[in-house]
Amino acid sequence: MQSQPAGDEVFRSTPLLAEPCWQGSDGNKTVANNGRFSNRTTARSNSQAVDKQQNTLTQENEEFVMKMRLTLLAAAMATLSAPTFAASALELYGKLNVTVQNTDLDTGDTDANADGDVWEAKSNASRLGVKGELGIDDGFSAFYQAEWEVDSTETGGASTPFKSRNIGVGLRGRAGQILVGRWDTPLKLAQGKVDLFNDLDGDIKAIFTGETRASNIVSYSSPKIAGGLVFNVSSILQEKVDAGTPSTENQDGPLDATSISVEWQGSNLFLALAMDQDHNTGTYAEDSKTTRLVATYKLGDFQLGGLYQKQEDGADFDEDGMLLSVAYNVNEDNTIKLQHGESDIGSKGQIGAEGGEQTFLGWDHKLAKNIMVFAFYGEQTFDVLSATYPEKTFLAGGLEVKF
Repeated sequence: MQSQPAGDEVFRSTPLLAEPCWQGSDGNKTVANNGRFSNRTTARSNSQAVDKQQNTLTQENEEFVMKMRLTLLAAAMATLSAPTFAASALELYGKLNVTVQNTDLDTGDTDANADGDVWEAKSNASRLGVKGELGIDDGFSAFYQAEWEVDSTETGGASTPFKSRNIGVGLRGRAGQILVGRWDTPLKLAQGKVDLFNDLDGDIKAIFTGETRASNIVSYSSPKIAGGLVFNVSSILQEKVDAGTPSTENQDGPLDATSISVEWQGSNLFLALAMDQDHNTGTYAEDSKTTRLVATYKLGDFQLGGLYQKQEDGADFDEDGMLLSVAYNVNEDNTIKLQHGESDIGSKGQIGAEGGEQTFLGWDHKLAKNIMVFAFYGEQTFDVLSATYPEKTFLAGGLEVKF
C-alpha cells in the first residue's frame, strides 16, 4: 500500500473478519487490540473533526433559525401596522361635567307654585364623540367628527341621555377647509373664550341670541393669512321648494341664510367680527341680521374679554347687548373668574322676548391635566319675570373630567 504524505493518517477497511489496522507514513501497521483502536491520537483527531463539523452545522442552523425569527417578526409588524395606522385616524374623546347645586327661583308672584329653591344634580353639556383625519395626498386630507351630548344625571322618563352636537365631514388642504353637516355657525364660534361660564347656567345664551348649531350647514374656512387672520363663510340650506307662498319664498337657494366671520388670533389678542343674515337660530327670517364683535386680551395673569351684539329684523326690532369678563390665574392650578352681561335682545333665542342681565363669580381648581373641580355663585334676572323667565340665584359645586 502506498504511504500517505508525511504526518497524514488514514483509516481503511480490511476484508471481512480481518482485524482493523492503521497504516502510518512509515508503512508499518498497528493492529487494534480486541477490536479497539490503539492509536488514540488519531481517534481524538477524528473526533475533533466531527465535533467541528457538528459545530459548524449547529451554527448554520442557529443562523437560519434567527433569520426565520426576524422574518416572522417583520411580517408580524407589517400585519400590525395597518390597524395602527387606522387607529391614528380615529380618536375617541369626551367630557363629563356635573354639578350639585341649589337654585332659588322667583317668578315675581306670577306663579307661586314655581317660587322657592331646589337642590339638583345637573349634567352640563357632557359629551362623547369620535373624530379623525385621513391623509389623501401631500397637504390634502379628509376629516370627520361625530359628537353627542350625554346627560349623565337624567336617563329615564321623558329625558334622553343622547342629543346630537357637532356632526360633520369635510376636506382640508392648503386652500382651507370645507365642511358639511350640523355645526356651530361662524357667529357662535366667534365668541372664542370670552364666555367664562360656557355650558353652565351663566352661559351667554341665557340673554343673547346667536348661539346656533345649525342643521344642513355648508361651511368654508380659509387658511391663516398673515399669521393669524381667518375668514369663515357658511350657508344654512333651508331645503324648501319655492311654492310661491310666504312660508317657502326665498328658501330654495344655496345662500338664502348665511353666517360669516373674520377672526384674528395673535399671541395675546383675539378679535372677531361676525354676522348672521336672514335667519334666527338657523330658521329662515327674512331681513333678520345679527352682528357680533368680540375681543379677548391676555395681560400677564389676567384675561380680559368683551362682547357687543346687535340684532334687528328689518322692521321695528333693533336691540343690543354687551358682556364683560375677567379671569385671574392665581397660579397654574387655580383661576378666579367674574362675568357680567346684560341684553335687550331677548333670551332663549326668541326675538322680541324681554331682555335680562346676569352676573357670575367662579373658581376653578385643576386636580390634574384633565380633571377639575369648580364652584360658582350667580344671579340672573329678566326684565319681565314669569314662570318661563324667573329671577334665579345659583350656588353650585362641580367636577369635570375630560378624556
